[in-house]
Amino acid sequence: MVQFIQTSPQNFKKIMNSLSWVEIKTENIKHNIQQVRKILPAGFKVAGVVKSNAYGHGLLGVANYLYKNKLVDYLAVVNDEEALFLRKQGIKLPIFVLSYWDIGNLTELVKNNIEFGIYNGEHLVALKGLKSLHKARVHLKIDTGMTRLGLRSGEVTAYLAKLMAINNVEVRGVFSHLAVADEKNNFTKKQIATFCKITGKIQEKVKVPLVHIANSAGAIFMKDGLCNMMRLGLALYGLAPVSNYPTLKPVLTWKTKIIQVKKVETGESISYGLTYKFTKPTTVAILPIGYADGYDRGLSSCGEVLIKGQICPVRGRVCMNLIMVELRENTKAKVGDEVVLIGKQGKNEITADSIAKKIGTINYEIVTRINPEIKRIFI
Repeated sequence: MVQFIQTSPQNFKKIMNSLSWVEIKTENIKHNIQQVRKILPAGFKVAGVVKSNAYGHGLLGVANYLYKNKLVDYLAVVNDEEALFLRKQGIKLPIFVLSYWDIGNLTELVKNNIEFGIYNGEHLVALKGLKSLHKARVHLKIDTGMTRLGLRSGEVTAYLAKLMAINNVEVRGVFSHLAVADEKNNFTKKQIATFCKITGKIQEKVKVPLVHIANSAGAIFMKDGLCNMMRLGLALYGLAPVSNYPTLKPVLTWKTKIIQVKKVETGESISYGLTYKFTKPTTVAILPIGYADGYDRGLSSCGEVLIKGQICPVRGRVCMNLIMVELRENTKAKVGDEVVLIGKQGKNEITADSIAKKIGTINYEIVTRINPEIKRIFI
């Protein structure tokens, strides 16, 4: 027999006003940038990567903090939509579009002094037809072995010649991306060598102010070479890309609240498919979080949360908007109590890395998939 542990209607209404939220500790952002700067050559520029809702941390909030505190030299976004949004919100830092942009928005990008990568013939056609009082500020994207976006080494010379023949274009940078900087092998050094060789030839034709290939993991390779800027993404948010990295502090804590507590008997099962059966009388807490919120379904019967500082296991399948967790025998919890999904509570901690390990993915995915509609609170 299921027994319900109830709360007052007034208290329940208050609880329902904020069922889940993400706390962003801004001082940890500053700490992480300072740590990474220690391993970079003097004068090296840093682009703070705020793409994809700032890796789940909140695009505008993070960008605004970086801008107002003068912590980075550039902001890097994934597309023109993110870039134009930040400009409209008053962010005046240099902004660079890493991946794709709509040719129909070219004039707006140029008007708003937004820099962007170019890597195909369509980009040249668009730039040639540009009618603007301002110069288009572009970065040549080079494919040095990741086989993703970018010009192959054999295409660069001809592409550059066509680009230089176009008026109102300023080549601000040359960039590429490292494929395995977070792994132990020689491919990263090979990529950097290829990139520097290509960049050297480009520099003979046109002086390029910014040369960048390093992501967070690649920062440790930036002691020598032509590069003078790195793109700080994962490490900005306190997630270490490799083991031999400066000490970082996680920026994000994800929380929710208990919306119901119930007692179940021996032999009862729980959630869709009734995949988990209780072997003893147990107290269960229901939480208003599910895979629609970014809490992965792969965490069914293997995920953990923190309640009253205790590690409490997820029981049964993760639903679209709900999960059920088993309360430890010594955990006295009630409706409205705070629950930590990612972060610290008491002496225990659940990290994005530990969650990623459980479901066979990477920490990037854990944080970026937190539903953007969930409130981000900057503290």
